[in-house]
Amino acid sequence: MNDYKYILEPYKSSKNRYKCPSCGKANQFTMYINTEIDEYVDDKVGICNRIEKCGYHLTPKEYFMSLIGSGNTPSYRFKTPEPITPLANRYNEVKPITFLDKKILSESYHRPIKNNFLKYLESLFGNEQMKFLKKEYLIGTTELDSKRVDFFQVDVNSRIRQVKNMGYNPETGKKENVYFTYSKSKYPDYNLVQCFFGEHLLNKYPEKKVGIVESEKTAIIASSYINEFVWLAAGNANGLNLEKTKVLKGREVILYPDLGQYDNWKEKIPSLNQEASYSVSKLLLNNSTSEERKNGYDIADYLILKDWRLFRSKLSELQLKEATLLVGDQKVHKETISPLSNDEVFRPEPMIIGELEDWKPEIMELENYFENIELPNKPVKLQSYGMILNTSLFVKSHLAIIKRHNGKRTFSPYLNRLNELKQILKQDLIIESIN
Repeated sequence: MNDYKYILEPYKSSKNRYKCPSCGKANQFTMYINTEIDEYVDDKVGICNRIEKCGYHLTPKEYFMSLIGSGNTPSYRFKTPEPITPLANRYNEVKPITFLDKKILSESYHRPIKNNFLKYLESLFGNEQMKFLKKEYLIGTTELDSKRVDFFQVDVNSRIRQVKNMGYNPETGKKENVYFTYSKSKYPDYNLVQCFFGEHLLNKYPEKKVGIVESEKTAIIASSYINEFVWLAAGNANGLNLEKTKVLKGREVILYPDLGQYDNWKEKIPSLNQEASYSVSKLLLNNSTSEERKNGYDIADYLILKDWRLFRSKLSELQLKEATLLVGDQKVHKETISPLSNDEVFRPEPMIIGELEDWKPEIMELENYFENIELPNKPVKLQSYGMILNTSLFVKSHLAIIKRHNGKRTFSPYLNRLNELKQILKQDLIIESIN
């Protein structure tokens, strides 16, 4: 559902992209809409997609301030504005990013009063899981209103970019209103470059796939149900961009847009950092009612209908890649964008009823092998998996999984990956000895 009264109109087709009032280019201008009345603010209020060559951007606030200053009332007739200096010429030097004092986060996090959002999480997951989520996502409480929650944007280098202050109903979890604590209007020298909410978790879980949703609430809830992923929030429907996605280099990423935003997010993929691979989930689009689509449901709206412990216990990484919740209909690598064929879509092996195999001898052999060699620091590519960025962590996590699920056919891919890695490393050693 919409977070703000004024938003840029979501992309549907070239029909809702207009002629820019500054540079005159057709199909390049995105207009702001008033979500309360579902109307455009004004024909000239919006942003030109030709950011470098044109740079035109008139926000609703700037528009209404200009009307107050001139004594005019809002008009919906088209007016040609004065030419705007391109962004490239407007700024001759790059301002450094502003990072907030970590003391702000510490004080917010340690406030003893439980805000409404934490109360809502506790009603869903219980006290212990609520505490875990608070620590995982660094959830704070607002100083002036202890009912409100602080969502901190902390980047991969543990630097604080922004604080999003939100009100929630403690019983329903519905948003009430949103404020950004630090804004350019209050702090003129504040140079905000936003990052993903939850971005600091990428370093904590380097081997996990990445799930990206729109809202902070959805990311937090999804992490409790599906903890095989690192869940990040883009902040809103237009929160995906090249700068943000640079931190996703080498990661497998699955996008979960709210209903009504599938095409918008799909269209954005070519403009994101192409050193990651992307999938776009079509599950909600294919399984929602017209009413749910109208109300902009997200994945959390469906997850909270299920018992999170039971849901989590039934999931495995293989099941996630199949169908229940996480089917991506489109893979993107570099500049190539093409739908998966039926042969390319992953299908888990059927469960086999009967005696379990005993992998213990093979596990011991693998464990002994990896303990007695020097694991490479550089990335290693497996045909069955993809690029391994941290070989040591990969081996450790895979050994733990096959020990815990010894003989279970569903988890045989973990065993197979370790064997494949072993063969690759042995071959590398042979090549090195020859040289």
